Amino acid sequence: MSSTLKTYRYIFKHIFSYIWLFIASTVAVYGILIPIFTLIGSVMLRLARVRYISNTNLIEIISQHPVLDLGLILLILAVIVAIYWQVTFLFLGTMQINYGKKLTIDSLLRLSIQRVRKTFFRSVWFLLIYCILILPFGGLGFSTPLLNKIRIPSFLVDYFLTENRPLLLVMILLYVVTFYLGIRLFLVLPLIILGKRNAHTAVKQSWQITKINFKPIVLRLVLLFATTIVVIIAGQLLVLGEQTLFDRMTPTGVAFLAASVNLILIEFFMFLSSIAAGAGSLMIMTEYLAGDQRFTAHTHRLSDQLQELSYNVGNQRWIRIIAGLLVIGGIGFNSLYLTGFFSDTPITISHRGVNAKNGVQNTIESLKNTSRLHPDFIEIDIHETKDHQFVLMHDENLKNLTGVDKAPHQLTLKQLTKLTAHENGSSAKIASLDDYMDAAEKLKQPLLIEFKTTKYDDPKVVERFNAKYGQRILKNHDQVHSLDYDAVEKLKELNPKLTVGYILPFNFIGVPQSSADFYTMEYSTLNNSFLLTAELTGRKVYAWTVNSDDAMARLNFMGVDGIITDKLELLQKTVKQLNHHPSYGSRLINFTYELGS
Repeated sequence: MSSTLKTYRYIFKHIFSYIWLFIASTVAVYGILIPIFTLIGSVMLRLARVRYISNTNLIEIISQHPVLDLGLILLILAVIVAIYWQVTFLFLGTMQINYGKKLTIDSLLRLSIQRVRKTFFRSVWFLLIYCILILPFGGLGFSTPLLNKIRIPSFLVDYFLTENRPLLLVMILLYVVTFYLGIRLFLVLPLIILGKRNAHTAVKQSWQITKINFKPIVLRLVLLFATTIVVIIAGQLLVLGEQTLFDRMTPTGVAFLAASVNLILIEFFMFLSSIAAGAGSLMIMTEYLAGDQRFTAHTHRLSDQLQELSYNVGNQRWIRIIAGLLVIGGIGFNSLYLTGFFSDTPITISHRGVNAKNGVQNTIESLKNTSRLHPDFIEIDIHETKDHQFVLMHDENLKNLTGVDKAPHQLTLKQLTKLTAHENGSSAKIASLDDYMDAAEKLKQPLLIEFKTTKYDDPKVVERFNAKYGQRILKNHDQVHSLDYDAVEKLKELNPKLTVGYILPFNFIGVPQSSADFYTMEYSTLNNSFLLTAELTGRKVYAWTVNSDDAMARLNFMGVDGIITDKLELLQKTVKQLNHHPSYGSRLINFTYELGS
């Protein structure tokens, strides 16, 4: 515990230097690197005449677009280089701050880029493995937004947790293995970046040191992160409690000023968590490498080099201008946030027509139960049947819900609607699309219809669907979306007035080229860059499937146009709390959810 307190004393002693260091890193990543990578990816797709990337066309891209394949590989490599630069930048900055020497961002940029040039390619094999395998699972203090590009989407995790227990066990084992490897390779990056080792030597040395010190390192890290969590929570609770008193006992103007100060304090505590994780981890690393004279000598030489650059940098006016703009921008953002400028109310969408397991998915009984809550849309799934009709069913096999080991395309509509589905302690008949739409019309409940396709569908399935339901969907103000890009394009071609969305299971390159009116994006890989680009091109964005209040709050703050959830009441409650004239204290609570999740 004393070592953890010592770490915190170092951090607080130089807290303003650390804040400036981490702000510079954040601005570089969010303001420069991510937009550049997204733009490059979009340009590559346009040049290759590939309009989108999804799980449905990956094999086609790999087999038919070798130049694009090479470009995407280089882009992934560029992302990993950027991650490596960010870690190098923070390592060097933390080292210099802890040595108590002069540091400027300009000199740190120069030396970090220089170190990347000298060390990256001779260590590339290790960095590829480390970035792709270990860091997305929680890289022991080296979290970075760039890793969203290679992270595991939440819907896959949810699938493992709820529907495939053997794969869940495999995933748990994978987490345990990657945690173990993360500890055993804990010292590799500082050895490469600060100690000037090649990857092979660094891996070997880290493996030897952590073999002896495995338990102490784990204990130190657990204490560091546990202490950080306690400090952050305690600080935020103190601030929120104080704001509650101001809201109740002072005029609105005074409460607003107090909220402005308290929001800065909350932002400070959030930065403190990043600083403690990053700087604290490096301090632990350097302690275990302190006995390595070669490592110590190299770090001192790098420190002297960085200090010399800091004394010899040119005009720092641009740094001061950026700092001033950041301060002004931060104050302006806080003021707009507290006045509710960013609080756009997203539409609420019930996933598969249920709310908190109140019936069998995609059935008329659950429609009636859920429509009482008046969601903006109820989302349903449809499949083509053997006799070219449409039935409500999410899965491509009926066994999970009905016990019948058949696919929808293997049975006629009459056969399907005789089957009973069982789920959540309830039973209900499988519904045809016609019957379901009849019931929704009586309830005046708009629908969001997911048009599911398989290789067994009739070639004219889209035309048949539009001919039978197109005008009815328009009349009811319903919407359609699909994972099938070609189906989306065909529907818009046949019926331009129809509101059609394209479903994306992950966000890698950014907004695809499409005639879709909106995108339905898996929420865990959705980011501000995607939302901004979609808005600029006139498209809305729905997030799926969002079932926790903190994720709902974060997406509301990001500005998504709609949220699809299995927990409709929770979503409605969260949206109401966030957007219906909350107190300043409530806005501060929301802020901790929105940016802290």
